[in-house]
Amino acid sequence: MQHIYLKLDSQDSIDEISDSLVSVPGEEITDLLTDLDINFPRSIRFNALQSVLFPILEKEYNDLLKSESEAEGPERLEESRRQTRLRWLDSFSETQFENELYRFNNKDIDKLYLKAFWKRFVNFLIKEGIPKKDIGHFIEKGIRKYQNNQGIPPVRLFNKVLEPYIYEELDTFDGLTRDLFTKRIVLSATITEIKQIGSKYGIKVPTRLTKIQVLEIVVNELKKRNEYIPEVHEELNDFNLKELEDFARLNDIIAFAYINKDQMVEIIYKEFDQKAPKAKRFNKDEELVVELEEEINNIEDKVIEVPTPLPVTPEEDIVSEYEETKESIIEQEHKEDILSDINQEYEQKAIEKEAIEEQMVVSNKQDQKSYDPDLQNSISELKEMIIDLQKQVKELKTNNSNIEKKLHKISKGLIPRWVKTFILIIFILSIILFAQAGLSIYYPDWPIVRHITWALERVPFPGPGEFIDFIQRIFIKVFGL
Repeated sequence: MQHIYLKLDSQDSIDEISDSLVSVPGEEITDLLTDLDINFPRSIRFNALQSVLFPILEKEYNDLLKSESEAEGPERLEESRRQTRLRWLDSFSETQFENELYRFNNKDIDKLYLKAFWKRFVNFLIKEGIPKKDIGHFIEKGIRKYQNNQGIPPVRLFNKVLEPYIYEELDTFDGLTRDLFTKRIVLSATITEIKQIGSKYGIKVPTRLTKIQVLEIVVNELKKRNEYIPEVHEELNDFNLKELEDFARLNDIIAFAYINKDQMVEIIYKEFDQKAPKAKRFNKDEELVVELEEEINNIEDKVIEVPTPLPVTPEEDIVSEYEETKESIIEQEHKEDILSDINQEYEQKAIEKEAIEEQMVVSNKQDQKSYDPDLQNSISELKEMIIDLQKQVKELKTNNSNIEKKLHKISKGLIPRWVKTFILIIFILSIILFAQAGLSIYYPDWPIVRHITWALERVPFPGPGEFIDFIQRIFIKVFGL
C-alpha cells in the first residue's frame, strides 16, 4: 500500500494506476462510497464518456459528410438520420453518449472509457479530502482482488450500479447545463430517447395527456388572460378530448393530447426536482480531531519550557567599571570624597544584583508552579477527551454501515424472486381457468370456448372425469351455483 500511497502525489502515476483498475467492477466503488457515506457528481462520468467518444463520433460525422454514398432506400435514409443526429454531437447528454457507447459494443472503446473514469474518480477522492492511506488501501485491494481478471466488467452494468451514487451539480441535468439540455435535446434526441432519459431517473414520461390534463391547461391559460368564466368551465367539463382540443385551437391556446418534446422535458424537470439526490460530502471530523491533538501537543511543549532568565550584569563588569572610574577621578580634586561616593555606588549595585537574582529565582519557581500542575492536568484531560471522540466517531461509522447493510438485505425481501414469479404465474393461470370454466357452463357453443374446452379435455387428469369437469365443479362450489 505504501507504494500506491506514494503514487497518488503524481498525475502520471494516477494514469498508470487507472490502467490497473479497469478490471474492478462498479460494486467495489459503491461499497467504498457507502462506507464513506458520500456520492460523486455526474460530471466525472459524463466527462469520461465525452473525452473518449467525442473524437470517435466526430470522425464518423466528418466521414459521412465527405462520402458520396450510393446506398438507396432504407440504407440511405439511415445514413441521413445518423448524419443529422451527429450534427449536434457537441451538446450530447450523458445518456446519449452512453447509448453511443453501447451501440459500438467495442471492448477497446469500453476499456478506454473505464480508464478515463477511474482517473477522474481517483482525483475526485483526493480532492474530496479522503485520507490518502484509505485511498491507497482501496486501490491496492481492488488491484489484488481482480488482478487475474483478463477482461473488463460490462460497461452497461458498471454504469447502472453507479447511478444511485451520483448527484446533479447546480443547474445541470444529465451532464449538461439545463439551458443547453432544453434547447438541444429536442433536436438531437428522439422521443424514445427522451423517454429513456426519464426512465433513467425513475420518471415515466407520457406521450399523451388525459382529458383532465388538457382541461387543466386550458383553464390555467384562461385564468392568466383574465378570461376565466366559471360557467364556461362547467361546460368544458362535459366536453370530450377532441372537443377540448378544438376549443383550445379556436382560442389560440396550446393544449393538445399529444405531448411534444419540449413538454416532455418540462415534465422530466418537474418530477426530477422533487426527488433529486442531494450531494453528500466527506465528513472530515476525524481529520480535525487529529489536527486538534497536534495543536495541543504543541501548546504543551511551549508551556513546560522554563522562561529564560533576564540578563544580569556580571560582577566582573561592575568591578572593571568601578576601577576605570576610580583611576580617572583620582586625578581630580576632592579625591577622597569622590572615592567614598564611588564605593557606596558599587555596594549599591552589588545589593541590586543580588536582589535581581533572588527575584528571578522566585519568579522561575512561581512560573513553574503556575504552569505545571493545573495546566498539565487540563491538557491531559483534553487529550483523553480527544481519544474518546475518535473512538466514538469510529464506532458511529461502523454502526451506520452495519445498519445500512441490514436494511439493504431486508429491502430485498426474504422470499426469493423465483418463488414470487411462480406464485404470480399460478395465480394468473387460475384466473384464466376459472373464466374458462364459467364460459364453458354458460356459453358452451361459442367457437373459442368450445376449442379451449376440447383442449382441456385432453389434459391428463388422475381424478374422476376430465380436467375441465374438475374445474367446473370447483367453479360451481365457489360461486354457489
